[in-house]
Amino acid sequence: MLLNKWGEVLTFSFQNLWVGVVGFVPNLVVAIIVLVLGWLVGVLFGRAIWQVFKSLKVDDALRRAGFESFVRRGGVELDSGAFVGGLVKWFVIVIFLVAALDVLGLSQVNLFLRDVVLGYLPRVLAAVLVLLVAGVIGDVTGRVVVTATRTAGVDSAHFVGAVAKWAIWIFAILVALSQLGIGDPYAQTLFTGIVIAVSLSLGLSFGLGGQEAASRFIEKLRGEDPRVLKKLEGKSPATAGVIKTWSRACQIAPEMVGFTFGVHNGKDHIEVFVSEDMVGHRLGEFSLTRKFVRHGGRMQKELEQKQKETEIAAAKAVKGVAESKK
Repeated sequence: MLLNKWGEVLTFSFQNLWVGVVGFVPNLVVAIIVLVLGWLVGVLFGRAIWQVFKSLKVDDALRRAGFESFVRRGGVELDSGAFVGGLVKWFVIVIFLVAALDVLGLSQVNLFLRDVVLGYLPRVLAAVLVLLVAGVIGDVTGRVVVTATRTAGVDSAHFVGAVAKWAIWIFAILVALSQLGIGDPYAQTLFTGIVIAVSLSLGLSFGLGGQEAASRFIEKLRGEDPRVLKKLEGKSPATAGVIKTWSRACQIAPEMVGFTFGVHNGKDHIEVFVSEDMVGHRLGEFSLTRKFVRHGGRMQKELEQKQKETEIAAAKAVKGVAESKK
């Protein structure tokens, strides 16, 4: 009796096991097929993303932005396409893995993957894309600002370009941290602190270091330019030669009498000899004329006009004498 009872129990157990295996194997096969299909789709998507980044030459822009040296410190080669492509590949694979686990009925594992992996991975992808786009835009903006400031004649063109580029980087880092959900209040406080620090530093630098520039600007508005007078220190009119200056708005001072200045009139430099009757005028008044001769500070145009007036007066005098003889 006891042996028969044990036999019945074992038979019932094996029957249940066989029924479970028979019912589980088809689901397992379907889950494996879904997982393999997801792997293939993920690999294709990842390779497509890598090819797009390679065609756009994103890595070249990041190298120009100095991102490669930062990455190499961690022993990693710069390959943004492979990184983003890998994120996309595993995101697709995890999506198909969730579907495969649904087929197998593993709800607890699915709950973890949906809430943790699939819920957070898109944020990581968005943060990475923000940083990559910021690298490209920052590099382009920096070069455009450098070119524009050079064209405008600003001396510190590279500094202005670097400020524009790193401003974009800082803003992108704060946006990426916000996407990742890492300390939003702290990120906002940090951004506010950076803005205040930059404002204070610029104000102090202009207030303390820009006093001389401000005084030169005010003197230029008044018509005075100490830089022109500084060029005359230790020089005499006989040996100084032509003194070049861009300050067409400079008011002629008594110390400038006897010197010759090369003033830029928009096309080239025109030599202006300063005489006593030019004191109080601006150099630009004489650089805009056709020609300036070294003759008592008067312009060639005035000499020609006076010569014409003299010729007309002489002709009238001759005509008057001839008429009186008649």
